[in-house]
Amino acid sequence: NENLKAYRVGGHQHIPEIEQELQRRTRVQFTPHVAPITRGILTTITLRVQKPFDPAPWYGQWQNEPFVRVLGSGTLPEIKYVRASNFCDFGWVMDPRTGNLVIVSAIDNLMGGTAGMAVQCLNVMFGFDERTGIWFGGMAP
Repeated sequence: NENLKAYRVGGHQHIPEIEQELQRRTRVQFTPHVAPITRGILTTITLRVQKPFDPAPWYGQWQNEPFVRVLGSGTLPEIKYVRASNFCDFGWVMDPRTGNLVIVSAIDNLMGGTAGMAVQCLNVMFGFDERTGIWFGGMAP
């Protein structure tokens, strides 16, 4: 209790996957934060972008994804708003001093992590609506 820490700073195992999904020659700094809570992960991802940064493609890329909520510039997610859901919320801030884009994301790691993804993939594989059974998550614990 009463603790919050950065986890695997500068060498997190998911950095290569993040960079692959960005489909650009971009180096990211990814830091998840661990707290003594039952559900939820908050992450901070920092990357250098060419100015001016245009977020429009992000809205287009994620607009048809039922579990991704793009909060937009200056609005950062909180764990309490994704608790017991399969949602991933993310927002960002442009740091004018460094020229870096700072992205913050929040998920419920018990529902929006691997377990929720597995159910979502099975739904798609068997022709069901991908939201079936995970539109509203359970609350235990």
